[in-house]
Parts: sequence; C-alpha cells; structure tokens
Amino acid sequence: MADETTHLLSSASSNHRDNNRQHRKALAFILGSVLFERLTFYIIAGDILIFCTDILELSQRDSLTVSLVFNGFAYFFPIFGGLAADISNKRVPIIIWSTVIYFIGCVLLSIVALTSSLDKVLRKDLYYSSLALIAVAIGGLKGNVMALGGLQLNQQAKTINNYFML
Repeated sequence: MADETTHLLSSASSNHRDNNRQHRKALAFILGSVLFERLTFYIIAGDILIFCTDILELSQRDSLTVSLVFNGFAYFFPIFGGLAADISNKRVPIIIWSTVIYFIGCVLLSIVALTSSLDKVLRKDLYYSSLALIAVAIGGLKGNVMALGGLQLNQQAKTINNYFML
C-alpha cells in the first residue's frame, strides 16, 4: 500500500514537473516570437523612408506618408485582431494565421527589395501590398499573443506580473 501511495505521489510530482516544463517552453516560444516579430517590425518601419525615397523614387513627403500610414495601421489593427479573437474565442488559430500572413508579407517585401528588374508600378504595388499584409498580421499578433500568454499562466498575481514585466 505504501508503495502505491509513493508511486502516485511521485507520478503526480512528475506530471507537475512535466507540466511546468511545457509551460516554460510555451512561454519561451511566445516571448521569442514576440521578440522576432517586434524586431522585424522596427527594421521595416525604420527602412521605409530610405527605401521609398531611394529605391521607389518617391518624394520625401510621399515616403513619410507611406511610413506614417503603415505605422498607424500597425498600431490600429490590433483592436480588430483582439476583437476577432474575443468574438470567436479562437486565439491560437488567429495567431497562427497572422504569423503566416506576416511571413508572406515579409517574403513579398524581400522580393521587392531584391528584384530590381520588376516594372516600377508593379514594384510599388507589391511593396504597398506587402506593407498592408504585415500591418494586418501585426493586428492579429499584437492583439492576441500577450493575452494568450497571460491565459497560460496560473492566476497568481506575482506570476502574471512577472510575465508582463518581461
């Protein structure tokens, strides 16, 4: 009887350790993806003026307009991403699809940057489309990733504060 109790206790302890390990992995993945998404966003946002002026040959005024519109939409769309997740109660699929859209936008942006043989009008259209895809994807990511991370934690105030302070 004592052996069964010891086995159950060690099994419960083992499950608790495995559960904590899984939560740590999930937390590391969530924070890592946010880090890379933010890094990519700030690189793109910082290069818009230079790219539009030098490569797309837009005026400084038009380049600034493109930059401001992109940044405005990138900070506005999370309202809709969070709202969509709250209404549908499906944060994970929205995060996954937003990541896919973000990746497609970055690939299109790379094609525009690396292919100088494209028609000027097509290059601008692809550039604007890639920025639009990235802004929409940011809405799905920023509006849901931190909320999903918070839902993964136990409802202990110290743990939640530590998560959001990182």
